[in-house]
Amino acid sequence: MSEELIPFDNDSSLPEIRMSRTPESVIADAERAAKVLISVVNRKPKKVIINGEQYLEFEQWQTVGQFYGCTARVAWTKFLDLGGVHGYESGAEVLDRTGRVISTAESMCLNDEENWSTRQGKPVPLFQLRSMAQTRACAKALRNVFAWVVVLAGYRPTPAEEMTGNEQPSRPLTPRAPIRQEPVAQSTPFPPIRGLLEQVSVDTGKGPKGTWTKYGALINGNWYNTFDGKLGREAEALKGKYVMADWEQSGKYTNLVGIKLAPKEEFVEVLDVIEEECPPTLTIKERIDKLTEMDEALYKSVCKRLGLTPLTDSAMKRVEEEFMKEMDKEVG
Repeated sequence: MSEELIPFDNDSSLPEIRMSRTPESVIADAERAAKVLISVVNRKPKKVIINGEQYLEFEQWQTVGQFYGCTARVAWTKFLDLGGVHGYESGAEVLDRTGRVISTAESMCLNDEENWSTRQGKPVPLFQLRSMAQTRACAKALRNVFAWVVVLAGYRPTPAEEMTGNEQPSRPLTPRAPIRQEPVAQSTPFPPIRGLLEQVSVDTGKGPKGTWTKYGALINGNWYNTFDGKLGREAEALKGKYVMADWEQSGKYTNLVGIKLAPKEEFVEVLDVIEEECPPTLTIKERIDKLTEMDEALYKSVCKRLGLTPLTDSAMKRVEEEFMKEMDKEVG
C-alpha cells in the first residue's frame, strides 16, 4: 500500500453549501405548516396511537408534502420469493413542484408479517401486499424530507404503515394503581399570532366555585379568551397596539395563554413593504391616494409576503395612519 501523500485540490469551482433562507424564516414556515397539520389530523376520527404516541398515515404525509408543493410517486415494484416467503418490494420518489426528484425510498411487505399473513383464516391476497409495499415506500420517501415538520407538530417521525402495532416502549413502564379522573378536554398549542389588539372584553358571572371574570382579546378578527385576571389586565394595557399572542385550542374554546407587545421591527417591516407598493417616485399626494385605494387583496398579499395573519379593517386603518405619519415626517 502506497504511503504517498495526495495533495488536497482546493478547487474553488466546487459548489459551496449555503443557506438560501434564514433559519428563522424556515422555522416560521414549518410552524405554520405544523399548525394546519394539527387541525387536519384532529378532524380524523380514528387515529393511530401506539404506546401513547401518535403516528401519521400516508394520506397525512401527503398533506405535508402538498404544503411544500411536493408529491410522491411509485418508481418501481417487484415480486419477492424469499425461501417460501412471498411479497413485494417497491421504490418511490418525491418530486418538487418543478418535477425534480428530491427523495427516494424503498420498502417491502411480506406475508411473514403478523398483520399480512392471514386474515379470517385465509392468506392475504398478493395485490394487498403489493399495494402496502407501494404505500410504505411513498410514505417513507416523504418522511425523509418532512419528518422535521411532523415532529414540530408533536407527532412521531415514523409513518404508521411501517409500525406493526406490537412495538415496545423505549423505556419500561412502572406499574401504578389506576386513578379515577374526570375527563379533561385536551389543549392543543399553536404558534403565536401577530396582529392589532382591537378590543378587550370583560364578562363576569357566578358559578359553583364562586364569581368568575372572563377576558376576551380581539386580534385579527378572532376572539381569544382567558379567566386569568393578570393576563386579562395585560391585554387591556395593550389595547390598540400590535401584539404577539400565545394561544391554544381546547375543544371548541380558543384560549389566550400569553400576550406581549410585538417586536417593533415587525410593524416597521409592514410599513416598509407597503412603502414598496407606493414608491417614492410618486408625489406625496399620489402615494397617499394609492395607499388609500389599496384593497383587501393587496393587504393580504403584503401580509402573505411577511408571513403574517391578514390584517382586519381596523388594523388596515392603523397601518395607514402610521404610514401617513412617516410621510408627514418626510415632508417636514
